[in-house]
Amino acid sequence: MAYDFHGKWERETGHNAPLYAPSSDSEWRKQLSVDHAANLWVKLGAPKEKLVIGMPTYGRTFTLSNPDKHGVNNPASGGGKAGEYTKESGFLAYYEICEMLLNGAVYVWDNEMKVPYAVQGDQWVGFDDERSIRNKMKWVKDNGFGGAMVWTVDMDDFSGKVCGGNVKYPLIGAMREELLGISRGKEAKDVNWEEVAATFNDEDDE
Repeated sequence: MAYDFHGKWERETGHNAPLYAPSSDSEWRKQLSVDHAANLWVKLGAPKEKLVIGMPTYGRTFTLSNPDKHGVNNPASGGGKAGEYTKESGFLAYYEICEMLLNGAVYVWDNEMKVPYAVQGDQWVGFDDERSIRNKMKWVKDNGFGGAMVWTVDMDDFSGKVCGGNVKYPLIGAMREELLGISRGKEAKDVNWEEVAATFNDEDDE
């Protein structure tokens, strides 16, 4: 389980499953990343080859206290609005996040954490997409961990009709391609959200 590092129980934005902690984190919050958590198990004696790293197909959401302050570690009043299908505050399935991105949300790739987040008005969500999943699978292989698991199957784009990549289960499929070399099919493609979704101007990005 390498997710739920941050969520609506906090009063500042934080990513659900950052590969690495951002430099803006406090010393305590710097412990809350996939890389730190996995290597802590190793430090405590767990064999790397027996550690299977959990990957989320959902995001954790926040309601921003000030929509003009929309970066990581910015003030939040609580969880984001409940999704149309998952119906839980502070939480969205990947297919709900895709709908959000296709309907005006701004996509931000964080190069420190190696994961994306999205902003729409006062709504903020940290999540994984195909790009971040592939980065994490490379990290799993490069560091000699046993593999990866997913939570959950049904929160990926199971229909293949929402996110735009012409493939069912795009995140899980990306994991299989990277770890096992099993193709998602010749028509499958990763969605480049930086091209598809809205983006901030440099001066707007906090």
